[in-house]
Amino acid sequence: GIEKWFKYAEDPFQELAAIRRAGFWWFLGGNASSALIQTITLITHTGPFLSGFTSSSSVSKELVKAANEVKKMFIFNNRKQQQTFIDFLRAPKDEGSFMYDDYQKDVGSGIINASSALKEAGINSGQATNKRRGQIRNGGMFNTMEVYSRSVAYITAYRLALKDPKFIENFNDFHQDNGEWMESVRRNGGKVTPRLIARMMLRENFGAYGKGNRPAYATGVGSAIFLFSTY
Repeated sequence: GIEKWFKYAEDPFQELAAIRRAGFWWFLGGNASSALIQTITLITHTGPFLSGFTSSSSVSKELVKAANEVKKMFIFNNRKQQQTFIDFLRAPKDEGSFMYDDYQKDVGSGIINASSALKEAGINSGQATNKRRGQIRNGGMFNTMEVYSRSVAYITAYRLALKDPKFIENFNDFHQDNGEWMESVRRNGGKVTPRLIARMMLRENFGAYGKGNRPAYATGVGSAIFLFSTY
């Protein structure tokens, strides 16, 4: 039931972690092409999805601008976080906007810096041993490109909502039958904000990995057999 699922989702123990790490490294973590595929989602998913609420030209303009800005956030030395090669404090600061502050909040909430692939691979970033740091760095290439794509998508959606009231109206109308969206609006006092839109866009386009979103057959021994079932 619910209690059993919650207990499993919150338990930091990762079953068959060594096997899952090996699978992750072989297919994703050590594969540059898999890391680069993360950025393709900006073209195949993010762009088309946002174009449903405003003009394609507006989306393209903001998408390219955000992509170039997030590229400047890459860092390779003196990193504060081992699991990604991005310095979140270098995020763009738009004058007169709360975007920078909201972005930092959502980095902290985990929706941008999800490290979801690492968790699904049985790599617990909370364990600070030298061995664990090495495992995290090895998965950093894939995780970095995922964070890059999430950041670009977040900033693009945020700016479109900030600049175009019609975009907000269209986005809200489209999600009237989405219980998760309606609940997030309700908890925000009934206000639809750029931050809510950016967060919802990430959830819809990038999904959620990890124990909390793993089907029952993918637990225990199944966690290794169905390693990529939630990707």
